Amino acid sequence: MSVPLPTLAIPTSFSQPTVLAAAILVATVLATTILTAPFSRPLFSRLTPFSQLALTAAQDPGLY
Repeated sequence: MSVPLPTLAIPTSFSQPTVLAAAILVATVLATTILTAPFSRPLFSRLTPFSQLALTAAQDPGLY
């Protein structure tokens, strides 16, 4: 007995404003990320000391 799989209703053609809005959103996020990247601190400096210890222990189990 085979169970029919539910089909997702994905529209194949989007309206012009939807495509335009999505393109503007993606471009804005990309531009913001690219422009603010040099000024943001690296991820590791934002971690708490406990998180750094846990990260180091996860990377090198024989160390701790």
